[in-house]
Amino acid sequence: LSGWTAQGLLQLSIENEPGGAPFVIWKEERLAGCLSLSHRADLAAAAWCPQADVRIGIDLELVEAKSSAFVDDYFTAAEAASVWALSSEQQALAACLIWSAKEALLKALQTGLRIDTRQVSMDFGELYPSPGWQKLAIIHSPSNATRQQLFWLSQPPYVVTLAKIDG
Repeated sequence: LSGWTAQGLLQLSIENEPGGAPFVIWKEERLAGCLSLSHRADLAAAAWCPQADVRIGIDLELVEAKSSAFVDDYFTAAEAASVWALSSEQQALAACLIWSAKEALLKALQTGLRIDTRQVSMDFGELYPSPGWQKLAIIHSPSNATRQQLFWLSQPPYVVTLAKIDG
């Protein structure tokens, strides 16, 4: 887009669909594309894709311990087992990563937390935070889209996840 100036930004607004998904209005016109927003503690994250046939979701989580009740309520049995199989030091990262990935994927599906979080499941494989984005495997999703991708980034003390669905 051309014309992004301080004055032009005064003509930008973020609106919401009835279901809660955000979209961008610029110069009184809705921009094609997909916007996703997240915030946690003192940080915020945003992701934008200008392609109309691509949906994205971003989530930002502070890495902190999750209770066993939380994990049991929101994770599949396989996800919970993968968390509890780790050392206590890695459990907080794994639980926050799975939760963040669920939120990002549910945003990309444009359902948010209106569906049971156990309807989506993923596998983080080996849990080694490294610089740069890493891929997560989507085990199950209620979407019939053929191309669904999920990535994560470690930014201590935060984790960021990004979901992308084509079509």
